[in-house]
Amino acid sequence: MSSVTCSRSRFPRFLVTATVAAFIGATLLAGCEPITVSVAPDGRIAFSREEGVFVVDLAKGQVQAIARPTKEQGQASVVSFSPDGSKLAYLLVKGDFELQYSLMVHDTASNKSEKVYAATKPVLHVHWSPDGKWLSVGEAAPSDDEIGGHLKLVSLDGKTVKTLAKQASLAHRWTADGKWVLAYTVDSKVGDRDVYKGAISLIEVESGKPTKLASTVSGKEVYCDVTADGKEAVFLAMSAGPADAEAPAPGDGDEQWAFRFDGKTVTKLWSDATLFCRFSPDGKKVLGMAGSPVNLTIRDLASGKDTTLDKNVAAKASQELVSVPVYPAFLPNGRVFYWKNKTTYGRTGSALTAFTVDLEGKSAENAQILIDKLVHDATKGG
Repeated sequence: MSSVTCSRSRFPRFLVTATVAAFIGATLLAGCEPITVSVAPDGRIAFSREEGVFVVDLAKGQVQAIARPTKEQGQASVVSFSPDGSKLAYLLVKGDFELQYSLMVHDTASNKSEKVYAATKPVLHVHWSPDGKWLSVGEAAPSDDEIGGHLKLVSLDGKTVKTLAKQASLAHRWTADGKWVLAYTVDSKVGDRDVYKGAISLIEVESGKPTKLASTVSGKEVYCDVTADGKEAVFLAMSAGPADAEAPAPGDGDEQWAFRFDGKTVTKLWSDATLFCRFSPDGKKVLGMAGSPVNLTIRDLASGKDTTLDKNVAAKASQELVSVPVYPAFLPNGRVFYWKNKTTYGRTGSALTAFTVDLEGKSAENAQILIDKLVHDATKGG
Protein backbone atom coordinates (compact mmCIF):
# COMPACT_ATOMS: atom_id res chain seq x y z
CA MET A 1 0.00 0.00 0.00
CA SER A 2 1.24 3.48 -0.80
CA SER A 3 2.28 6.07 1.73
CA VAL A 4 2.12 9.85 1.72
CA THR A 5 4.64 12.10 3.38
CA CYS A 6 3.32 14.39 6.07
CA SER A 7 5.06 17.49 4.79
CA ARG A 8 7.49 19.07 7.19
CA SER A 9 5.20 22.07 7.20
CA ARG A 10 5.30 24.56 10.01
CA PHE A 11 2.47 26.28 11.75
CA PRO A 12 3.22 29.82 12.90
CA ARG A 13 3.59 28.76 16.52
CA PHE A 14 3.32 25.05 17.13
CA LEU A 15 4.83 22.52 14.78
CA VAL A 16 3.52 19.63 12.73
CA THR A 17 6.07 17.08 11.54
CA ALA A 18 6.12 13.45 10.56
CA THR A 19 4.75 10.80 8.29
CA VAL A 20 1.19 10.48 7.16
CA ALA A 21 0.64 7.08 5.64
CA ALA A 22 -2.14 5.22 3.98
CA PHE A 23 -0.73 2.06 5.50
CA ILE A 24 -2.19 0.84 8.77
CA GLY A 25 -0.77 2.60 11.73
CA ALA A 26 -2.29 6.25 12.72
CA THR A 27 -2.96 7.44 16.09
CA LEU A 28 -4.50 4.01 15.80
CA LEU A 29 -3.19 3.24 12.39
CA ALA A 30 -1.17 5.78 10.38
CA GLY A 31 -0.66 9.46 10.59
CA CYS A 32 1.30 12.36 12.01
CA GLU A 33 2.39 12.82 15.57
CA PRO A 34 -0.38 14.60 17.50
CA ILE A 35 0.19 18.11 18.81
CA THR A 36 0.05 18.30 22.59
CA VAL A 37 2.08 19.22 25.65
CA SER A 38 3.54 16.99 28.35
CA VAL A 39 3.00 18.11 31.92
CA ALA A 40 5.44 17.56 34.80
CA PRO A 41 4.20 16.99 38.38
CA ASP A 42 5.25 20.54 39.31
CA GLY A 43 3.22 22.05 36.46
CA ARG A 44 5.97 22.71 33.92
CA ILE A 45 4.93 22.00 30.34
CA ALA A 46 7.10 20.61 27.56
CA PHE A 47 6.42 21.01 23.85
CA SER A 48 8.09 21.05 20.44
CA ARG A 49 8.07 23.94 18.00
CA GLU A 50 9.99 24.69 14.86
CA GLU A 51 12.71 26.22 17.06
CA GLY A 52 13.17 23.00 19.07
CA VAL A 53 12.03 21.46 22.37
CA PHE A 54 11.26 23.68 25.35
CA VAL A 55 10.13 23.38 28.96
CA VAL A 56 8.13 26.33 30.26
CA ASP A 57 6.95 27.21 33.75
CA LEU A 58 3.94 29.43 33.10
CA ALA A 59 3.55 30.39 36.77
CA LYS A 60 7.17 31.53 37.16
CA GLY A 61 7.65 32.81 33.63
CA GLN A 62 10.71 30.61 33.10
CA VAL A 63 11.91 28.60 30.09
CA GLN A 64 14.53 25.91 29.48
CA ALA A 65 15.65 25.12 25.93
CA ILE A 66 15.99 21.33 25.83
CA ALA A 67 17.05 20.84 22.22
CA ARG A 68 17.79 23.08 19.24
CA PRO A 69 18.27 20.39 16.57
CA THR A 70 20.20 21.14 13.42
CA LYS A 71 18.90 20.32 9.95
CA GLU A 72 21.10 17.22 9.95
CA GLN A 73 19.55 16.03 13.24
CA GLY A 74 15.98 16.61 12.08
CA GLN A 75 12.94 18.29 13.57
CA ALA A 76 11.72 17.80 17.11
CA SER A 77 8.38 16.16 17.73
CA VAL A 78 6.58 14.13 20.44
CA VAL A 79 7.61 15.01 24.02
CA SER A 80 6.96 13.10 27.26
CA PHE A 81 8.02 13.92 30.84
CA SER A 82 9.20 11.10 33.12
CA PRO A 83 6.90 10.49 36.12
CA ASP A 84 9.12 12.54 38.45
CA GLY A 85 9.71 15.30 35.90
CA SER A 86 13.49 14.89 35.95
CA LYS A 87 13.78 13.59 32.38
CA LEU A 88 12.12 14.34 29.08
CA ALA A 89 11.76 11.98 26.14
CA TYR A 90 11.39 13.51 22.69
CA LEU A 91 11.57 12.47 19.06
CA LEU A 92 13.81 13.78 16.32
CA VAL A 93 12.48 13.17 12.80
CA LYS A 94 14.66 13.64 9.74
CA GLY A 95 14.41 12.93 6.04
CA ASP A 96 11.93 13.74 3.30
CA PHE A 97 10.24 10.53 2.17
CA GLU A 98 12.13 7.81 4.02
CA LEU A 99 12.00 9.31 7.49
CA GLN A 100 14.19 8.31 10.41
CA TYR A 101 12.99 8.57 14.01
CA SER A 102 15.36 8.98 16.95
CA LEU A 103 14.01 8.70 20.49
CA MET A 104 16.03 10.92 22.80
CA VAL A 105 16.06 11.12 26.60
CA HIS A 106 17.07 14.43 28.14
CA ASP A 107 18.18 14.84 31.76
CA THR A 108 16.96 18.27 32.83
CA ALA A 109 19.54 18.54 35.64
CA SER A 110 22.62 17.86 33.50
CA ASN A 111 20.99 19.34 30.37
CA LYS A 112 22.24 16.39 28.29
CA SER A 113 20.36 14.21 25.79
CA GLU A 114 21.08 10.63 24.71
CA LYS A 115 19.56 8.54 21.93
CA VAL A 116 17.93 5.36 23.25
CA TYR A 117 16.01 4.07 20.21
CA ALA A 118 15.84 4.47 16.43
CA ALA A 119 13.08 3.58 13.97
CA THR A 120 12.33 3.93 10.27
CA LYS A 121 8.55 3.64 10.68
CA PRO A 122 6.40 6.38 12.25
CA VAL A 123 6.56 6.67 16.04
CA LEU A 124 3.53 8.64 17.20
CA HIS A 125 3.13 7.96 20.91
CA VAL A 126 5.74 7.74 23.66
CA HIS A 127 4.98 7.21 27.37
CA TRP A 128 6.96 6.35 30.50
CA SER A 129 6.35 3.38 32.77
CA PRO A 130 5.24 4.58 36.22
CA ASP A 131 8.62 3.62 37.74
CA GLY A 132 10.49 5.61 35.08
CA LYS A 133 12.59 2.63 33.97
CA TRP A 134 10.97 1.99 30.57
CA LEU A 135 9.62 3.97 27.64
CA SER A 136 6.65 2.60 25.73
CA VAL A 137 6.65 3.37 22.02
CA GLY A 138 3.71 3.22 19.63
CA GLU A 139 5.29 2.47 16.26
CA ALA A 140 3.81 1.68 12.85
CA ALA A 141 4.20 -1.96 11.78
CA PRO A 142 7.22 -2.78 9.60
CA SER A 143 4.99 -4.22 6.86
CA ASP A 144 2.29 -2.21 5.11
CA ASP A 145 0.23 -5.41 4.94
CA GLU A 146 0.11 -5.81 8.72
CA ILE A 147 -3.01 -4.60 10.51
CA GLY A 148 -2.35 -2.23 13.37
CA GLY A 149 0.95 -1.13 14.83
CA HIS A 150 3.46 -2.38 17.37
CA LEU A 151 3.82 -1.43 21.01
CA LYS A 152 7.42 -1.67 22.17
CA LEU A 153 9.18 -1.25 25.50
CA VAL A 154 12.59 0.46 25.51
CA SER A 155 14.83 0.43 28.58
CA LEU A 156 16.10 3.77 29.80
CA ASP A 157 19.65 2.98 28.69
CA GLY A 158 18.40 1.82 25.27
CA LYS A 159 20.04 -1.60 25.62
CA THR A 160 16.81 -3.60 25.81
CA VAL A 161 13.88 -3.42 23.39
CA LYS A 162 10.83 -5.68 23.80
CA THR A 163 7.74 -5.98 21.62
CA LEU A 164 4.76 -5.84 23.96
CA ALA A 165 2.03 -6.23 21.33
CA LYS A 166 1.38 -6.42 17.59
CA GLN A 167 -1.85 -5.55 15.78
CA ALA A 168 -2.39 -2.83 18.37
CA SER A 169 -3.03 0.89 18.38
CA LEU A 170 -0.15 3.28 18.67
CA ALA A 171 -2.22 5.23 21.22
CA HIS A 172 -1.89 3.64 24.65
CA ARG A 173 -1.80 4.34 28.40
CA TRP A 174 -0.19 2.71 31.47
CA THR A 175 -1.99 1.78 34.67
CA ALA A 176 -0.48 3.32 37.79
CA ASP A 177 0.95 0.01 39.04
CA GLY A 178 2.89 -0.49 35.80
CA LYS A 179 1.44 -3.96 35.26
CA TRP A 180 -0.88 -3.16 32.35
CA VAL A 181 -1.04 -1.01 29.22
CA LEU A 182 -4.39 0.03 27.77
CA ALA A 183 -4.60 -0.05 23.96
CA TYR A 184 -6.80 -1.10 21.06
CA THR A 185 -6.16 -4.63 19.82
CA VAL A 186 -7.06 -5.02 16.16
CA ASP A 187 -8.66 -8.15 14.68
CA SER A 188 -9.53 -7.15 11.12
CA LYS A 189 -10.08 -4.31 8.68
CA VAL A 190 -13.59 -3.64 7.38
CA GLY A 191 -13.48 -3.64 3.57
CA ASP A 192 -11.57 -0.78 1.95
CA ARG A 193 -12.51 1.78 4.57
CA ASP A 194 -10.21 2.95 7.37
CA VAL A 195 -12.41 1.02 9.79
CA TYR A 196 -11.16 -1.71 12.12
CA LYS A 197 -12.80 -4.36 14.28
CA GLY A 198 -11.18 -5.23 17.57
CA ALA A 199 -11.32 -4.39 21.24
CA ILE A 200 -10.13 -1.96 23.86
CA SER A 201 -7.86 -4.14 25.98
CA LEU A 202 -5.55 -4.18 28.96
CA ILE A 203 -2.27 -5.78 27.90
CA GLU A 204 -0.28 -7.42 30.67
CA VAL A 205 3.27 -6.03 30.59
CA GLU A 206 4.90 -9.22 31.87
CA SER A 207 3.28 -11.63 29.40
CA GLY A 208 1.87 -9.44 26.61
CA LYS A 209 -1.49 -11.16 27.07
CA PRO A 210 -4.50 -8.91 26.35
CA THR A 211 -7.68 -8.84 28.42
CA LYS A 212 -10.60 -7.38 26.47
CA LEU A 213 -12.68 -4.73 28.21
CA ALA A 214 -15.02 -3.91 25.32
CA SER A 215 -15.44 -4.78 21.66
CA THR A 216 -14.93 -1.90 19.23
CA VAL A 217 -15.28 -0.77 15.65
CA SER A 218 -12.92 2.18 15.23
CA GLY A 219 -11.60 4.62 12.70
CA LYS A 220 -7.90 5.29 12.20
CA GLU A 221 -7.55 8.21 14.64
CA VAL A 222 -8.29 6.98 18.14
CA TYR A 223 -7.59 7.90 21.74
CA CYS A 224 -7.92 6.03 25.03
CA ASP A 225 -7.30 6.53 28.74
CA VAL A 226 -7.47 4.39 31.86
CA THR A 227 -7.97 5.15 35.55
CA ALA A 228 -5.00 4.67 37.87
CA ASP A 229 -6.40 1.38 39.20
CA GLY A 230 -7.03 0.02 35.70
CA LYS A 231 -10.72 -0.61 36.42
CA GLU A 232 -12.25 2.00 34.12
CA ALA A 233 -11.47 3.19 30.60
CA VAL A 234 -12.62 5.84 28.16
CA PHE A 235 -12.02 5.54 24.44
CA LEU A 236 -13.10 6.68 20.98
CA ALA A 237 -14.92 4.31 18.63
CA MET A 238 -17.56 4.21 15.91
CA SER A 239 -19.38 1.64 17.98
CA ALA A 240 -18.66 -0.42 21.09
CA GLY A 241 -20.19 -3.27 23.04
CA PRO A 242 -19.50 -5.98 25.63
CA ALA A 243 -16.17 -7.79 25.40
CA ASP A 244 -17.83 -11.15 24.73
CA ALA A 245 -19.85 -9.92 21.71
CA GLU A 246 -19.13 -8.07 18.47
CA ALA A 247 -19.64 -4.33 18.51
CA PRO A 248 -22.66 -3.14 16.51
CA ALA A 249 -22.03 -2.34 12.85
CA PRO A 250 -21.19 1.37 12.38
CA GLY A 251 -22.94 3.74 10.00
CA ASP A 252 -21.61 4.95 6.67
CA GLY A 253 -19.86 8.01 8.11
CA ASP A 254 -16.47 8.24 9.79
CA GLU A 255 -17.62 9.90 13.04
CA GLN A 256 -16.53 8.44 16.36
CA TRP A 257 -17.98 8.80 19.85
CA ALA A 258 -16.55 8.64 23.35
CA PHE A 259 -17.40 5.50 25.32
CA ARG A 260 -16.86 4.64 28.96
CA PHE A 261 -16.19 1.19 30.40
CA ASP A 262 -17.03 1.47 34.11
CA GLY A 263 -15.82 -1.99 35.07
CA LYS A 264 -19.06 -3.70 34.02
CA THR A 265 -20.86 -1.95 31.18
CA VAL A 266 -20.07 0.16 28.12
CA THR A 267 -21.93 3.46 27.68
CA LYS A 268 -21.67 6.39 25.28
CA LEU A 269 -20.62 9.61 27.00
CA TRP A 270 -21.82 12.30 24.58
CA SER A 271 -24.38 12.31 21.77
CA ASP A 272 -22.09 14.46 19.59
CA ALA A 273 -19.22 13.03 17.56
CA THR A 274 -16.10 13.19 19.73
CA LEU A 275 -12.41 13.72 18.92
CA PHE A 276 -10.78 13.31 22.35
CA CYS A 277 -11.53 11.90 25.81
CA ARG A 278 -9.42 11.67 28.94
CA PHE A 279 -9.90 11.15 32.67
CA SER A 280 -9.06 13.90 35.12
CA PRO A 281 -6.12 13.02 37.38
CA ASP A 282 -8.50 11.86 40.13
CA GLY A 283 -10.57 9.77 37.72
CA LYS A 284 -13.80 11.55 38.69
CA LYS A 285 -14.26 13.56 35.50
CA VAL A 286 -13.78 13.07 31.75
CA LEU A 287 -12.49 15.84 29.48
CA GLY A 288 -13.77 15.71 25.91
CA MET A 289 -13.78 17.60 22.63
CA ALA A 290 -17.08 17.10 20.86
CA GLY A 291 -19.54 18.72 18.49
CA SER A 292 -19.23 20.99 15.45
CA PRO A 293 -17.80 23.53 16.03
CA VAL A 294 -15.80 21.66 18.64
CA ASN A 295 -16.44 22.45 22.31
CA LEU A 296 -14.11 21.61 25.18
CA THR A 297 -16.35 19.90 27.72
CA ILE A 298 -15.82 18.20 31.06
CA ARG A 299 -18.25 15.69 32.58
CA ASP A 300 -18.59 14.91 36.26
CA LEU A 301 -19.07 11.13 36.28
CA ALA A 302 -20.95 11.00 39.58
CA SER A 303 -23.62 13.55 38.63
CA GLY A 304 -23.47 13.25 34.83
CA LYS A 305 -23.26 17.06 34.63
CA ASP A 306 -21.42 18.57 31.66
CA THR A 307 -19.59 21.90 31.86
CA THR A 308 -18.46 23.67 28.69
CA LEU A 309 -14.97 25.04 29.34
CA ASP A 310 -14.63 26.83 26.00
CA LYS A 311 -16.26 26.85 22.58
CA ASN A 312 -14.81 26.48 19.09
CA VAL A 313 -11.49 25.02 20.23
CA ALA A 314 -8.83 23.49 17.97
CA ALA A 315 -9.12 19.71 17.65
CA LYS A 316 -7.07 19.42 14.46
CA ALA A 317 -4.36 21.41 12.76
CA SER A 318 -4.33 21.42 8.97
CA GLN A 319 -2.11 22.67 6.19
CA GLU A 320 -2.53 21.59 2.57
CA LEU A 321 -3.28 17.83 2.70
CA VAL A 322 -2.00 17.34 6.24
CA SER A 323 -4.30 17.14 9.26
CA VAL A 324 -3.19 16.09 12.72
CA PRO A 325 -4.96 15.78 16.08
CA VAL A 326 -4.54 18.50 18.70
CA TYR A 327 -4.94 17.29 22.30
CA PRO A 328 -5.56 19.31 25.50
CA ALA A 329 -3.92 18.40 28.81
CA PHE A 330 -4.73 18.69 32.50
CA LEU A 331 -2.49 20.95 34.59
CA PRO A 332 -1.90 20.19 38.30
CA ASN A 333 -3.24 23.63 39.32
CA GLY A 334 -6.81 22.67 38.39
CA ARG A 335 -6.70 24.09 34.89
CA VAL A 336 -6.66 22.68 31.36
CA PHE A 337 -4.17 23.58 28.62
CA TYR A 338 -5.64 23.69 25.09
CA TRP A 339 -5.55 25.54 21.78
CA LYS A 340 -7.83 27.69 19.68
CA ASN A 341 -7.40 28.83 16.09
CA LYS A 342 -7.09 32.60 16.31
CA THR A 343 -7.03 34.96 13.33
CA THR A 344 -3.65 36.68 13.41
CA TYR A 345 -3.61 38.49 10.04
CA GLY A 346 -6.44 39.81 7.90
CA ARG A 347 -9.65 37.77 8.05
CA THR A 348 -8.24 34.31 7.33
CA GLY A 349 -4.63 34.07 8.55
CA SER A 350 -4.96 31.87 11.62
CA ALA A 351 -2.58 30.11 14.00
CA LEU A 352 -2.80 27.71 16.92
CA THR A 353 -3.01 29.82 20.06
CA ALA A 354 -2.52 28.31 23.52
CA PHE A 355 -4.97 28.92 26.37
CA THR A 356 -5.61 27.64 29.87
CA VAL A 357 -8.99 27.49 31.60
CA ASP A 358 -10.30 26.49 35.02
CA LEU A 359 -12.57 23.44 35.40
CA GLU A 360 -15.64 25.66 35.71
CA GLY A 361 -14.99 27.37 32.38
CA LYS A 362 -15.01 30.80 34.00
CA SER A 363 -11.49 32.13 33.44
CA ALA A 364 -9.87 31.31 30.10
CA GLU A 365 -6.43 32.92 29.76
CA ASN A 366 -4.21 33.35 26.72
CA ALA A 367 -0.92 31.52 27.38
CA GLN A 368 0.52 32.04 23.90
CA ILE A 369 1.82 35.55 24.50
CA LEU A 370 3.99 34.40 27.41
CA ILE A 371 5.12 31.23 25.62
CA ASP A 372 6.17 33.18 22.52
CA LYS A 373 8.08 35.71 24.61
CA LEU A 374 9.91 33.01 26.59
CA VAL A 375 10.87 31.04 23.49
CA HIS A 376 11.98 34.23 21.74
CA ASP A 377 14.17 35.13 24.72
CA ALA A 378 15.60 31.60 24.91
CA THR A 379 16.47 31.55 21.22
CA LYS A 380 17.29 35.25 20.88
CA GLY A 381 14.69 35.30 18.11
CA GLY A 382 16.54 32.70 16.06
